[in-house]
Amino acid sequence: KKKIELEKSANLIFHRGPDKTSIEYNENFSVAFNRLSIIDTSDNAMQPFKSQGVTIYFNGEIYNYIELKQQYAKEFISKTRSDGEILTFLYKKYGIEFLHKINGMFSIVIFDENKKRAFFIRDRFAEKPLYYKLENNVFYFTSEIKALTPLISLNEDLTNLNVNINCLFLPQGLSLFKDIYSVNPGSYIELNFSKKLYFKEIKWYQPLIKLEKMNEAFIFEKMDHLLKDSLKIRTRSDVPVGMFLSGGLDSSCVAYYAKKNYDKQLTSLTAIIEEKFDVEQNLTDTDIPKKYSSSLNISHHQVQFNFKFFNENFIDVIFNCEELFLDSGNLMYYGLAKKA
Repeated sequence: KKKIELEKSANLIFHRGPDKTSIEYNENFSVAFNRLSIIDTSDNAMQPFKSQGVTIYFNGEIYNYIELKQQYAKEFISKTRSDGEILTFLYKKYGIEFLHKINGMFSIVIFDENKKRAFFIRDRFAEKPLYYKLENNVFYFTSEIKALTPLISLNEDLTNLNVNINCLFLPQGLSLFKDIYSVNPGSYIELNFSKKLYFKEIKWYQPLIKLEKMNEAFIFEKMDHLLKDSLKIRTRSDVPVGMFLSGGLDSSCVAYYAKKNYDKQLTSLTAIIEEKFDVEQNLTDTDIPKKYSSSLNISHHQVQFNFKFFNENFIDVIFNCEELFLDSGNLMYYGLAKKA
């Protein structure tokens, strides 16, 4: 219930959403939000979304928002073109079970002041980050742990550091700092804030896996349908759409179906590693993306990587990592994203 200043925290993760910042101080909660505008870039779509005691923030994209708006057109009147506005309606109609109605990548925070409950939710495969810590009856949550540094003291967790080094990654749920956790994939934290704070974590995504025998023709037909549908809803955007393109089957397949479903100019970006061909005589990841982009009429860009780039950008890459830097692939993702 105490007001906690959040300006410094918001500035530390300003890079996540440089389009607009809001800071809201409520009797029960305070939230700083940085927006990256993708769908409905107008100020009308700025968060939070509110409705009769329910306040919602979300990070990510709700891919099937158009279908949801059409399905509930008789009950829900949209005031924006945003993909997130319908979340308040769905939550009020279905409660937390609304999660099974949405298709997307997201971390969502819901404050229900009528029930004195808050929900901190991650998507099915934890594409979007969400960290938390309960300390002295205050519940902290953030997209990046660095935002907590003006608010609480952080101490390294040596056990998790060892896990990170030995596994070459950090298992979901853990962080590199003591008593700071991430919400698990396909799970949510339900927080009671009526008096003393207490919470529980609940697994909401528990798919039923069935084994079936299928012939090859059916498998290809099914895969074709899924890829068409997947790329149709993922290329909805009010800003330019691009992709990271290697010479491999996965990204080439994504490019093909994206082009079929997107009627504007697409952009592809490819990493070129200097001197790689001295040890690997394979032009798959340089020539093929260039030729393939040309054949699909996709604007193609190459990003050169060498030791100089690594040396000049190393600290920035570390700043954007929540785990130990053990995979040079992160450097390429950073460079491609920077170019984009």
